[in-house]
Amino acid sequence: SLLSAAAEVLKASDEPLNCGRMISLAKEKGLWEPTEGKTPEQTLYSAIVREIKEKGERSRFKKSDLRGHYSWANPAN
Repeated sequence: SLLSAAAEVLKASDEPLNCGRMISLAKEKGLWEPTEGKTPEQTLYSAIVREIKEKGERSRFKKSDLRGHYSWANPAN
């Protein structure tokens, strides 16, 4: 899934990334193939926000101080 691909990209990144960059890197690394969806950035953003809200401390993502950027949260699970 795009969300899992974004998590893998963030896990390997030394800096916070925005959704557009996560998608670009996921495509470059062969972790995700685009679908017919017209707004993958918005879809990814919504999925990340939802995971943070639902999983809290167990989320793979955490908000960065940079607006619209996220980093790997290194969850314990």
